[in-house]
Amino acid sequence: ARATSTSPLLFPNYTWLGTNLYNNSAHGSTSDFRYKTGNWFQGDPAISGTPFKIVKYHFLESESISNINSAVLYETKLITLHDIYMIAAEYYASSNPAKAVTYLNTVRSARDIITPFIYNTSMTEQILKDFIFDEVRKENIGEGKLFTEYKRLFRAINRVTAVQPTLARFTFPI
Repeated sequence: ARATSTSPLLFPNYTWLGTNLYNNSAHGSTSDFRYKTGNWFQGDPAISGTPFKIVKYHFLESESISNINSAVLYETKLITLHDIYMIAAEYYASSNPAKAVTYLNTVRSARDIITPFIYNTSMTEQILKDFIFDEVRKENIGEGKLFTEYKRLFRAINRVTAVQPTLARFTFPI
């Protein structure tokens, strides 16, 4: 079962992602470049209950690695500018939260999210770090690197029933 907490598979729940992450009124937007149909997601009416699929890394077979304009499609990124901004935002979340929000808004603006976060003193460090984590989740969908973020932050993995972090769960056997 894809949506249960006992499943060892981490299939995305597209309906949940759309409602609670990409289009969430607290931090998402229907203008988010990543969520617009045809960019990173595409409608798939053939699969009942799964209105979207990830097409983030789909490209035509005719795109040749020898073509300088297509070569980027074959690259694996070790770190991106988005990652650097999120590292900086997380670093400043406790010491300079207004600066952290500035970094967060820079990334959001680059993804066509028009409404910026507005920092206020009631925004705790944890609330800010949760927004940063959600931004990382939105950006890294389909890349296989979210497990390392869950492990690094020792966070529960979102499921119908959250998968709680444990050392055994986050340690691979030899």
